[in-house]
Amino acid sequence: MPTSRYPPAPRPSGRFGGLATTLWTLLVFAGCAATPTAVASVVATSFPLRSAVIAHDEAVVSSSHDDCKAFEPAARCPFGAVASTSNGSGGSLYALRLTAITGDDCDRGLVYFFDEERLLASTSDLAPHSSAGVVRLSADGPKRFAVGFAVSPSSLTSCAGNGSAGTTTYLYGWNGSKIFVVSGSLPSRPRVIVGTT
Repeated sequence: MPTSRYPPAPRPSGRFGGLATTLWTLLVFAGCAATPTAVASVVATSFPLRSAVIAHDEAVVSSSHDDCKAFEPAARCPFGAVASTSNGSGGSLYALRLTAITGDDCDRGLVYFFDEERLLASTSDLAPHSSAGVVRLSADGPKRFAVGFAVSPSSLTSCAGNGSAGTTTYLYGWNGSKIFVVSGSLPSRPRVIVGTT
């Protein structure tokens, strides 16, 4: 008589006997779908790898900003949201939001785009060419990111009033070789995106 590699199902007893049998059945089916070793392997390789890539990318960005590396108490450039999405060829694209460069009220941060560990561009390189206006960042499907920029009433607005006229969103895409603007438009004058001239 063939033997099973799984222990026999618990016998129903008392009020919770049926529940015990149901839970045992679910565990057996889960074991068939993915062994604990396979699950542990995926967890062990994906999360540390992603963390290592992000740490590398943050170091690349920090190396170009001496001012924010002196921020106290962390003595490092301050990063906010990190968004990631598929690059369409088995890897990942990352977008890192550097939340401040100079430490004053004028500075809302900018986003750097990476293909794994390769720096592609920043929001100061791409339209709307804002060097300090990013307030939101998220993935927007495969090979796309959405970036929200703060809008000021005019170019004469004080630093403390920056971003008081709402936000506007730009979508950025990846074509396999570069990041490009999918959509986005400048606000109507006199309003301006923070960090643009």
